[in-house]
This record gives sequence, C-alpha cells and structure tokens, in this order.
Amino acid sequence: MFVRLDGEAGLVWQGRWLPWSMAGYGAARPVTPGLRVEVLTPAVTVRVLAAGYAPVLHASAG
Repeated sequence: MFVRLDGEAGLVWQGRWLPWSMAGYGAARPVTPGLRVEVLTPAVTVRVLAAGYAPVLHASAG
C-alpha cells in the first residue's frame, strides 16, 4: 500500500519501503517493525489487498 514516510510517498511491499517518484521506485529500504506511517491508499483498497489481491507493480519495484 502507498504510504507517506518522513514526507515522502512510497510503497510498503514485502517488508521493504520503496520511495516513489515520477521516474519510478527508488532503492528499497527495510521496514522496521512498529514503523508509523500515514496510509495514502484508500481504505477499501487496503481491505482488498488484505484479502489477498496481488497487484502488478511497476518494473522499477524489482
């Protein structure tokens, strides 16, 4: 799901933080347990992801 971390938008995916820009995703960084972020993904989409939907990501996400 997309979140804001330290003022930067990005994706939390498979235990990693992937900062986003118009050029694509930046270098992945690990996500620490208990990390607090602002969720930008709409709540209904979060529920769909939690139910098992697997989105297709941009190639820069690795």
